[in-house]
Amino acid sequence: MRNHYKQNGRYKYRVVIPLKLRPYIEDNITEYVRWLGPITGTAPSTAVLGEYATATADYDRRIALAKKRQAGTYDEVTPELIEHIIAEARADLYEDDLAGREDDTGQELYEAMALQLSKLGIAPHGGLNPDRPFDKRQESLEAALESLKQYQARGRISSSAMDEAEDRLAQYGLNIDRTGQGFEKLAREYQKLLIEVYKAGLERQTGEVVENPKPPAPFNPSSKPSKAVSIVALADIWWKNSKAARRSKKTHEAYIRTAKLFAGFLGHDNAAAVTRADVVRFKDRRLADGVSPQTVKAGDLSALSAMYKEAIEDALLSTNPADKISVKLPKEIRTRTKGYTNEEVVLLLRHASAHTRSEKEGEKRAASKKWVPWLLAYTGARVGEMVQLRKEDVLQRDGHWIFRITPEAGTVKTSLSARSHCIRIFWRWGSRSSYGRKMALIYS
Repeated sequence: MRNHYKQNGRYKYRVVIPLKLRPYIEDNITEYVRWLGPITGTAPSTAVLGEYATATADYDRRIALAKKRQAGTYDEVTPELIEHIIAEARADLYEDDLAGREDDTGQELYEAMALQLSKLGIAPHGGLNPDRPFDKRQESLEAALESLKQYQARGRISSSAMDEAEDRLAQYGLNIDRTGQGFEKLAREYQKLLIEVYKAGLERQTGEVVENPKPPAPFNPSSKPSKAVSIVALADIWWKNSKAARRSKKTHEAYIRTAKLFAGFLGHDNAAAVTRADVVRFKDRRLADGVSPQTVKAGDLSALSAMYKEAIEDALLSTNPADKISVKLPKEIRTRTKGYTNEEVVLLLRHASAHTRSEKEGEKRAASKKWVPWLLAYTGARVGEMVQLRKEDVLQRDGHWIFRITPEAGTVKTSLSARSHCIRIFWRWGSRSSYGRKMALIYS
């Protein structure tokens, strides 16, 4: 036996908590102490050995939990774990309620105090009440039930339900993220259980026989922290699942940028260690840096939520810390129409048509400055979609010349942007263009 001492006729279990773990240990203790029992002979008794084993296991659990908190790693709250915790708590709470009814200690103490007061000529207010424990229990059950029903009606979780759920997880040495989805599901189920137990307690108050549920079979939840998935790798996990659905490569590149930015902000690359508070801090920092609310909402937060969602579907993570975190967008105040006015269109196209090639300007670049604006106005396409056209994208169909805008040529906004346009102008293709198979720009 280690860490045990003899003191004042008793065995004492004592271990000093490592200094670096003290900020993370339960109850902020500096040493762990348990009294194991009396010294009855030259060797510890069976009872003392049993207490020693219990104390050692409890100390090891507390240290393991403190190490997880120090490292910022969280355990997964799986559906199987939730089911077991609720079943175990149900059996315990029903048993506690029944045991409380059969315990006369409180009433005996009350009557003893009343007797002492009567000897001093002081009578209890309202007289001696033999039903005092019953009345107190009725009052407590009704108040607790009403309070929880108020939380339940509003879709909220009481702090007491969350604390009790966390305590039960801690009994298994599990460190959890209270802002995670898995813990939220457990806390909601635990609140429902408390309502159920209080209702059963009130039924017992009327004399109804409510049997105690049987405890569940032993369960050994995995105490392994969530798999070490890097934040930056989330973008590739998303792309692996999304490219088959023809999602845009540009979106993948944008997600990579967001992941790197987020990891740099946090100072680590552990996706499992991210909390909702981390995401909120990231959002606030981006806004404080002058990034537009629309970019933060539709770019940063949307990307993080989408990437975590894919990791959850691949069973790599259990919670999405970016879920339902958003930014309220200010109402846009327009001082003009969204598009160009007719006068502006005429001005732009006249300027393009009037463009003349300078001495240092290449023939193809000059042609692009003249004709690309006209093509944009005619097709509604983007600049990149026009200048990346290839020779094979121009073809004849049903006697009409058309050109295709396709992801095969290069970047388009989405895979749904592929389309064709009829050509009503003459083209000349520079087959010897230094741009290779790309469109060599156009002439009238």
